[in-house]
Amino acid sequence: MFWNFASRPKAAKFKIYALFLGAVKFHAKILLAKLQNSCVKFCFKILSAKF
Repeated sequence: MFWNFASRPKAAKFKIYALFLGAVKFHAKILLAKLQNSCVKFCFKILSAKF
């Protein structure tokens, strides 16, 4: 296991990088959705206060 990992560091690094990127994309989607939700709520508050 270890020797296999040591002989192919590039492949291992790429796999870790891909997993990391996937996690970042996943969390970014959730954060964007939450942000969008709060922005919409905030805009509705402003609009309802004006009218």
